[in-house]
Amino acid sequence: MAKTKYPTLAAKLTAGELHITVYARQHDTWLGTTEQLTDAGLIPDGFKWPSRTERLYYTHNGIDCAVQRRPLPGGTRGQSWVGVDNWQLMRYCAGRGNGGADLYEKEQALQHELWRRSAEGQRLFNRYWVAHNDVRFQAFKERALGLGGVSHA
Repeated sequence: MAKTKYPTLAAKLTAGELHITVYARQHDTWLGTTEQLTDAGLIPDGFKWPSRTERLYYTHNGIDCAVQRRPLPGGTRGQSWVGVDNWQLMRYCAGRGNGGADLYEKEQALQHELWRRSAEGQRLFNRYWVAHNDVRFQAFKERALGLGGVSHA
């Protein structure tokens, strides 16, 4: 296009490649077009995409999801991004929401503490404690593992 005094229409905007970000023990985010997200099997059949700036929540294959339109990474070159085919899909563990990591860690800590106080947990701790205090067993471990005289008692 020739340089002119007045701006010309920008080329048709595209979102590029499907972009995935994983947040450990929290959620993952997929950024791409309608076709990319559908082809990846992330969108259920008969899905009605939200309009304009709405965010739509749904559950698909046991995973809580939220989808909303997003501006293109490079900007919209003066055009409104509300009609752009660029979507952000966030997937969470069902029932955990965005605070999934904190909740998961606390659930695991509680389960461990309950197990530790159970009959089985007490029995295994007692076995550990007897072995820990057994001088002959500790000497055998040092020889077998090549620890070279490191004391554990």
